[in-house]
Amino acid sequence: MITGKIKQIETMGLVDGPGIRVVIFMQGCPLRCIFCHNPEMQEYDGGTKYAPQDILRIVLRYKNYFGNQGGVTFSGGEPLAQPEFLLECLRLCKEEGINTCLDTSGVGNDKFNEKILSYVDLVILDIKALTNDKYKEMTNLSIDKNLEFLDLCQKLNKKLWLRNVIVPGINDTENYINL
Repeated sequence: MITGKIKQIETMGLVDGPGIRVVIFMQGCPLRCIFCHNPEMQEYDGGTKYAPQDILRIVLRYKNYFGNQGGVTFSGGEPLAQPEFLLECLRLCKEEGINTCLDTSGVGNDKFNEKILSYVDLVILDIKALTNDKYKEMTNLSIDKNLEFLDLCQKLNKKLWLRNVIVPGINDTENYINL
């Protein structure tokens, strides 16, 4: 049986996608962002194990509040770091007519990305940096996987929200912003 590690579940999310959302914060992330806002979710150890059916049961309890725009958002950590679990959760939610959102850096196990995106209504893609050098400085990894994921989203015509966190003293200079 597939299980995933979840750090936290927020049942009245208002900023992680459109409408009222259940936000599933998944444990583990391959990036080490110098401005990480969920550092407790970086390590793969920790969190609570759930089966995809458990996640669906929780989400369904709040379905009446979703209206036309709300739904479920998978965030983290990095949801793509648990691809089989994420894929099954998304599939179950779509079977129930639930709007799905993926809040991601695009860095995970790429062999599942196209299948995962087939069940996603909206991608919130974190753009950590605009150049490979700055990306490595900020995350400790290359920008390549992030850009490949962006290309795949565009190829599949996925609805995208691009997000770039501006951090004072790191990427708030006029030169950086004008790249």
